[in-house]
Amino acid sequence: MAFIITLKQIQQLKAIISAILELHTSAPQLPNTIPTNVPSIEGVSSLSTDLKLGLNSSTPGSSIQTPIPTPTPAPQPIQPCIFAEKTVWMRYGSKGGPAFPTNSKLLKDYDGWDEKTTKSEKCIMTCGTEAEGGAFDAVQGYDSEIITVGAMQKTVDPSGFGQLPKQLADFRKIDPEKFEELFFKKGIIIKEEKNPASDSKEPRLYYKDPYNDKATEITGADLKKVVNQDGNKDEWVKEENATSSNNITSIFRDAGNDPDFQKQQVNDIQFQMNAAISQKPKGYDYPISDYMTSDKGRATILDQRINRPGYVKDDFGAAVDRFYEKNPKVSKNPAEWGENRATYEQGILEDYGVSRRGTDMESRFNKIKNCQCES
Repeated sequence: MAFIITLKQIQQLKAIISAILELHTSAPQLPNTIPTNVPSIEGVSSLSTDLKLGLNSSTPGSSIQTPIPTPTPAPQPIQPCIFAEKTVWMRYGSKGGPAFPTNSKLLKDYDGWDEKTTKSEKCIMTCGTEAEGGAFDAVQGYDSEIITVGAMQKTVDPSGFGQLPKQLADFRKIDPEKFEELFFKKGIIIKEEKNPASDSKEPRLYYKDPYNDKATEITGADLKKVVNQDGNKDEWVKEENATSSNNITSIFRDAGNDPDFQKQQVNDIQFQMNAAISQKPKGYDYPISDYMTSDKGRATILDQRINRPGYVKDDFGAAVDRFYEKNPKVSKNPAEWGENRATYEQGILEDYGVSRRGTDMESRFNKIKNCQCES
């Protein structure tokens, strides 16, 4: 059917066009509005309805102008953080993995010591951790463990348990808000689960990529693969794999720069120091602290406590055995050693320092002997 426009409708259409043109010339500050008094065309109701859509026309002839809603932008996907530092590949034996090439936050430069910590204790803790790097921000993933972190080189073992999850669980109890900021929001999750190795519940570390909506929680072998591609350099250096690895290692690198997590590490070192020297050597009734009173001697005990904690009592006890074999007339009570104490103690230390079990123990002992302690 033919559509006929009358002269009156043409005049009305001209009025509408004029109103719109006037809007764009006289009111540019409101580009998303149109006047409510636009006339309608008789017989073409759909046009006037469309023009008045969303307008307040309750008052005839009203000049009130209502903004047309702006479409809401589509949400953008979360992007991974861009870290200032990146790890490099470090060869270890026949394989290797990622590590930060330098460390800047060293325990020996720490200025947040508790006022009750003595000069002697500071030296023991500094020297006893130096063989492990003694850096709060040290992070590597090139050996048998999933990842190794901090001044004491706490580890996540191949099953997701270990000393580092325990340290993080303690930190969460002490400072839950900082734990959430430094670790949880970045994908680190700590759960209490049964460890088959100890048959008891222990903290276990999981990681869930916060930048991937489809990510699942991973630990153990799956997490190890993300960190170092099972020691395969050719796979790790691929950009996507290296980035995924760096997203994990950088979490701990950043935490090592945080004063609160540094304090947690120092408290843990102090606890380990006291626990180490309070043990009784195998076969003896007096604590190690009674046999080793020098700073370097106690630092050597702490060093093995960090590297091979299960061997300290046996290895120190074996060194004391050998001492008494050579000196059968010396009192079994070290408090009765008298003026020869320093000589006896040094003899036991020289034996223990190189005979104890662990990684590169002779080299580590030499580092401790070169520490600037008073005794």
